[in-house]
Formats: sequence, C-alpha cells, structure tokens
Amino acid sequence: MFQICRDAGILTRRAIRDNGQDFSYEDLLARSEEVAAFLSAAGVRQGDVVALMARRGFDAVAAVYGIMVLGAVYMPVDRAFPRDRVAYMLETASCRYLLTDDIACAQGLPESVARLPLNRAGGERLGYDPAVVAPDDLAYVLFTSGSTGRPKGVMIRHRSAARRMVWARERFGPDLALVLGSTSYAFDISILELFAPLGCGGALEIVDSALSLAEEHVGREVTLVNCAPSALSAVLSLTRLPPTVQTVILVGEVLHGRLARRLYDQGVRRVFNLYGPTEDTIYSTEYLVPRDVGDSVPIGMPLPGTEAVVMDTDLQPVADGALGELCLLGEGQAAGYINRPDLTDERFVTCTAPPYVGKRMYRTGDRAHRLPSGDLHCLGRLDDQVKIDGHRIELSEIAHVIMSVPDVAQATVIVAQFGAQRLGLAAYVVPTQGNSNEEDLLESIKGQVAAKLPVYMHPLSYDLLPSFPTTTSGKLDKNALPPPSAGRGSSATDMVDEALQAVLGRSDLPASAPIFLHGASSMDLVRIIAYLREASGRAVALAAAFRAASPDGLRQLLANAKESPSRLASIKPDPMAVTQAQRQMWLAQEMAEDPVAYLLFVEVETTLPPEALALAVREVVARHPSLHTAIALDEENLRRMAIDAAEDPVCTCEEDHGWEGAVDRHLSSAYPFTAAITKIPGGAAARIVADHAIFDRWSLNILRDELAAHLAGQALPPLPSLRVPVRDAEDDAAFIERLSVELAQAQLLAWAATDARAAHILREPLSDTAVAAIRRAAGALNLTAAAVGFGLFAECASMLTGVGDLSIGITLVDRHQGNINAIDCHVNTLPIYWSRAFGVTLEERLDAAGRRVFYHVAHSHVGIESVLSAVRTRRGEPGWVPYAIAYGWHSESPDTTAGSPIIVRFRPNPSARLPLTLWLEERGGHVDAVWTAHPACFETMRLKTWHRTFENIAGKLATLL
Repeated sequence: MFQICRDAGILTRRAIRDNGQDFSYEDLLARSEEVAAFLSAAGVRQGDVVALMARRGFDAVAAVYGIMVLGAVYMPVDRAFPRDRVAYMLETASCRYLLTDDIACAQGLPESVARLPLNRAGGERLGYDPAVVAPDDLAYVLFTSGSTGRPKGVMIRHRSAARRMVWARERFGPDLALVLGSTSYAFDISILELFAPLGCGGALEIVDSALSLAEEHVGREVTLVNCAPSALSAVLSLTRLPPTVQTVILVGEVLHGRLARRLYDQGVRRVFNLYGPTEDTIYSTEYLVPRDVGDSVPIGMPLPGTEAVVMDTDLQPVADGALGELCLLGEGQAAGYINRPDLTDERFVTCTAPPYVGKRMYRTGDRAHRLPSGDLHCLGRLDDQVKIDGHRIELSEIAHVIMSVPDVAQATVIVAQFGAQRLGLAAYVVPTQGNSNEEDLLESIKGQVAAKLPVYMHPLSYDLLPSFPTTTSGKLDKNALPPPSAGRGSSATDMVDEALQAVLGRSDLPASAPIFLHGASSMDLVRIIAYLREASGRAVALAAAFRAASPDGLRQLLANAKESPSRLASIKPDPMAVTQAQRQMWLAQEMAEDPVAYLLFVEVETTLPPEALALAVREVVARHPSLHTAIALDEENLRRMAIDAAEDPVCTCEEDHGWEGAVDRHLSSAYPFTAAITKIPGGAAARIVADHAIFDRWSLNILRDELAAHLAGQALPPLPSLRVPVRDAEDDAAFIERLSVELAQAQLLAWAATDARAAHILREPLSDTAVAAIRRAAGALNLTAAAVGFGLFAECASMLTGVGDLSIGITLVDRHQGNINAIDCHVNTLPIYWSRAFGVTLEERLDAAGRRVFYHVAHSHVGIESVLSAVRTRRGEPGWVPYAIAYGWHSESPDTTAGSPIIVRFRPNPSARLPLTLWLEERGGHVDAVWTAHPACFETMRLKTWHRTFENIAGKLATLL
C-alpha cells in the first residue's frame, strides 16, 4: 500500500468506503502516518505487540497500517470479548500497548498495559521505511480458541502474509476493485480484506456484517465478497447479492453445493471454496467451484508455496484415497503460538517421512482424503474443534470454563441439532455429590460462561445428568448422551413459536427475555426473521428485530409489520401529510444502530397527585394527532396512521423504574409518545419519552403550557386545522442549486463517529460579556442572536481545526401559522456553507454568515435528500457526508405557568449522533452553551477548550463593538 502511494495518480483514488463515506489513498496514507507518529511518541518500537480494540472503520484500518509502519505487531481484540479473555490475551502476548477508540472498553484490563486513545493521534506524521520490516518479522498475532481452556495466539510473519497477498492479487485481480469488509478483525479472513485490495489499488467497503447487504444502498458496487457459508446463506434468505459481485470466497465452514449453485444462478462469475487454519496464514487450499457441482464440495489443491499431505497416526503419508490427518508444509506456516512453546511443539512438528524429511509441518487435526482428481476433501475434525457460523470453537475450552464452577464434577460439550436449520452447542454437566439445588447451579454455570466466553461459544442448552455414559473402555461415550432437553416436549402455539422451534429446536423460551440470553446468535435471529417473512408474507424488519429479540418482542414486531392484515385492520388512514423533516427524522431513527439516539426526554413534576397528572397528559395526547398517530409505511409511502390499540401510552406506576425502564416501555409501545407517572413526596412526576419524528424543542413549550392549563382547570381552544404555506418550487430549486455550488468547495472534518454512543456533554453558561456582545452584534448587523451565534461557532471551528471552508449542520425551525401551536417535529437540519473568504474582518464574516442563515430559514422546509443529491452529483462523491458538526439555538417562550404547580424540562439525550454539536439555550436572558460530543472524537477537556475559544471570540467581538 505504501509503495503504490508513491504514485501521485493513485492518491486521489478511493481506498475505503466506511458507512457511505469515501476516503482516498491520500487520506489513508496521512492517517496511517499520524497513527505511526503517535505510537512512536508513546514508546512503541519495532517488534512490540500493539493490541487494537476499535470499531471496524477507516480509523481502524489506518491504525493497522500505522502499527506496521513501526515494524510493530498488530493484535486485533474484539470489544465484545469478556474482560477476562481480553486480559488473558494481553498478558499471554506480553502486550504493553492497547490502541483503542473507546477508553471505557479498557476498564478492568491489566494496569501494565498502556491505554492509547486513537482519537489523539494527529498532527505529526511518520513515513514508512521499508528497511524497518524484515520478511521474518512478525506481522500480526491472532488468538483462536484453545483446547487447554484458554485461547492461543497465532504468530504470523510478514513473509507468510505477503505470500498470501501476492496469490490473492494474481487470483482475483480486477475483482479486488471493491472488496466487502464484513469480517470481525478477530477472524483471520479479515486479513485478506485489510491488505489484498489496498495493496493493488483497489478499495474496501466496510460494513457491520455480511448481513448489511440486505440494507438498501449498501454494497451496491462491491465486486468481491469473502465470508462464511452460513453468513452468506443468511444474506440470501433476505436479499439478492448486488449485480456487481463477480467473485465470492467461501471459507471457514463446510460448503454445501446448493449454496454455490444458487450464487451462480444470481450471476456471480466465480465461487471459490477455500480452506485454511489460522496457523497456515488464512488459506491453504483453493477450489474453483464448477457451476454443476454436486452437494459435496472439495477443498481443492494447495496454494502456491504450500504442500498438503494426508498422514496416518504415525505421521506417514497414507495411500491415495485413504483417510487421515491433513498436514500442511510450506511458506504459510505460523511462527507458532506466542509465549506457548509447549503448544507450538505439539502442533508444529518435524516431518520424518520422505520426501518431506526435516521439514516443519503443521498438524491441522482435520480428517481428509484425496479424490481421484487430486483435490482434497475434508471430512471434519479428529478432535473437539468445530466451526459454527464461521467461528472456530474448541469444545474443550467451553467444558473447561464450566468445570471451573464449584459443585461441577464433570462437563462436556457437543454439537447437536436444534431444529431443522440450526447446529448448536449442548452442554452436559454432572454435579458433585450432595448438590441438590440444580437451578442455582445452572445459573452459576451460565453466569461463568457469559463472563468468560464470547457469545458464539455459549451453549443453547444445559443438561444435568447423574453420570456420563461410557464406552467399554471407560471413556465418555458422546454418542450415548441424551438429546438436549431444550425444546423437548415444547409445542408451538403461534407463528413465532413455530419459527423458534424450526430454528432453535425449542419454543419454550421465556416470553420477555432476549433469545440471546439462551444461546441464540445474531445468525439465529436472521434465520427466525427469514422464517417469519416467508410464513407470514410480511416485511418483518431485521434492524428492529435486534431491538425486540424476545419472543414477545418478535410477536409485536410481526403484528406491526408492513402489509399485515391485523395491523391494517386496526389503523385508520389519516390524510395528514408527512413533512420532509419528519421523513428525514423517521428514516434516521429507523436506520440508527442505537434506538435511543433519536428519542427526546422530558421530565415533569407537579404538586398534584399522580391521577391528576395522568389525566392532563392523556388530554394533551388526545388533543394532538402527532401523539396518537404513527408514521408508517403504507405500501411504499410514508403516511400518518391513527393507532387504534388497546394499550395506554400513559401509565401510572407503583414504582419508578427510572429512565431505563421508561425507554424500554417506549421502545415496546406502538405509540411515539409515552409517559410513565409515579408518586413522589409531595406530588407526582412523569418520565416522558418521545420519538424525535413527532416532537421537538418548540413542542416542549406547548406541552408545558397545555399541561399547566389542564391542571388549573382551564379550557383550551380547539387547535386550528393544520395547513402548509404555498411553496415556490422554482425558488426551492434555486436554493438547492446555490447551496450545492457552495458546498462543493467545503472540506470535510475527518472525524469518524458513525455509530451513536454515550455522549460527552458539557453545559457551561455563556458569560454576560459574551451574551451582550452577541446581542449588540445582532442589532448592529441587523441579524438575530441565533445567526450571530452560528457565525461565532463557525469561527471557533475553523480556528481549532485549521479548515477554512466548512459545511456545518444548522437546525432550523419550520413553524408558521398553520403549525405554530402543534406538538410535532417541525425542525430540519441542513448543511450550511461557511468560509474564511467571506471577509477580512470578523464583522464581515459574521454578516455573510448571518445572511446565509436567513436564506436557510426561508427554506427550512426543503428536505435534505434533495440537497444531498445535488451536492453529491456536483462533487462526484456518492458517499459525501453533509456535516460532522452542527449548531442550534433554542429560546424558551415566556413561561405562562408562573404560579402553576408544575415544572417541565428537557433531559439531554445520552447519545451522540455527530462528532460535535453546540446548542445555545436561552432562558430568561441567560444563555447556556451545551456541547455534545462523540467520545471517539472528543474528551471533556477538549470540549472545554472549544468553549473557551468560543467565549474568547465573543470577547473579541465585544471589543470591536
């Protein structure tokens, strides 16, 4: 990658697409060298092991290359792994450095490991020197499941990895143009994704998983897919592969010919079945699957530089066609297991059989034989290692963890059939004598498994037996174990039960508990949703299923699915239109990984009893259509649908379950506005949760005033009919055209915050001097205070980032006489252009920025989709992101509730959707600055720097005025 970047022509070429945003080779080169300089300053040297625990994305890829610039050793760590497992990996690898995008993930890890925040890497750059890395140096360490009860770290040299990348470039050539990056970095096939395309001028599109291909606009240009057969089968149960896919690599599990034939039927040009353990550098054999393949698919011939031999128990070659252990020799072999010479000597042996005498050989433990064609055919394992959903699992490791629980005398784990579609893990346990509390023992075992092992290693069932069956020789007879008890005797009562029975082999799961707590995987959930879609004919949403993964949650999801007769029968179509802003917010909430990210929270307190507050809230809900309607898809259009459901969005609770309970109740409700009311000393309190698509900050004032009126016994006049002003389409088009011309010049701030995360929030009052300066500038320049505030924020951002042409999101209120008293979402966030070229002086730039704010306010109804389309076309960047930072001003209306026994206030959303947002909140002449930042991009101290800079610029403005 560094070598081809010497060609200036390639620097502008796309290297990475991360969640729709494109990064060039120049971006990757610069970021890699920034990370290298940062690591070097932290003391990292050649040969040091650096653990990388980060979200898969552009920054993580650059970090991998940055580690290797120094000749250091890359060791991926999955953030989902239990702390104990990660701590063991770090200690075993003698790792002294952990590079992470989330310091909180490092809690509980050894203090001897230095925590290096990835977001602090920046500024200085350290270029790649080819002399730093020798072919026999270690490139990476990757931990796999271990038969001793602990994972083992496989050491791969640069020589071996480079040989595989040369083969990949020769074999796949132009199909490396855009490779799907869907694999966890803890899985060795991710190495192909990280290095093969970027080593030959291709590109990598990073997605959450292969299942992301089922989402619209994901992977539409991908040319090569590399994943496990089970993952691709799950994808095909939901959608077709993009027509651009030319090559599919299937690896990690036994491939059934039916899947290969299906891929060819969809237009895929080449399907490869690859085989290889991590200990032989990703892949060892290849088989180009013919279009007329039968059900049994060979693993093919050895790769160049690799030899594959089938050996007997004495490690002598067997006759052609005979069964034996597959052993590998050649350039792909690992250096061994890090700091485990005993395990290395056990698996990597010196061959004594001609013609391989004296050569180093890896014993795979796989049973294989050679076909008359010369191709190898793999027939499973000789030991306890299995692969499920592409994950390599040592059954003895799970048994070892279970055995560590007190009162467990014996434990074993097998692979069992759970339903027609699912192979899963079944655990069998013999308790110690005298242990009669089986329920407590099972809970202890499940707790230990959850603490020590990743989810994909959790058994689906646990059975307690008085003793294990044995063979005549006294060894455990696994074939004589009883079938797993999970699902035995359970009967399906509805379609969800039928799906659980078909996929998991059981339908007796607790109704409200997530299925993941009972051994099910995300792949299982995909299979369940595919079953429900086929059986019901309804478009059950996969993204929503992960938020409703209990049996009852799935039932609710099925009931609410598109084109559901029962759902349509209970909904009365409402002619109320869905605005562009509401559509935008609804879509963002539907696509969000974190469902909490697009919720608003309101706290209410009153001195009146809970019954009175509940009645007042119900009156408000009944008064405003937005609160008792749902924005939903009716065929292919978004519409307002009146909800005719038995549930009450307002509940009076005996006990306060906190905001977590209020959010859980809201997410399981059909209503977009819910309230949980409890009794408090001296009165009542309500926790209100609302979808942002039907509520905004303006609505807070209306809610406050109407609740106060209801509690005071005052009647409210009927709401006027909603009406929309006449819009000038030509004027809107001119606005979009002008905005696209300006934004074509904007530079993007290189902050990666694509997933909502618990935010850093800094609330600081603006000084009286700053507030006075803003107001005086507004008067002098004939602007609003909000417009001046935007100009100051843009100045601040430019000063601290060094970027002179910015695209900033600005939150606009689209209120008019037709909706001024309606509780609903009538805000819109559009990108606005700001440049230092607006003027020489601060006043000139503020004036130009303020005029643009006014222009945006006049077009606050314009949907961002049309703006994005125009800008992306003009820039030639289909994945262009409109802004990384945003600004808004909120003024609370005069409080008409003075003397009323009620307090209503917003509670900040704990999630950050953008790298940085500034809200200026005006209350009674005072202004608070609320800075909300994504933790991957900012820390609280850095936010304070931004606040001080903002105040300093305002102070300069005060001096000028």
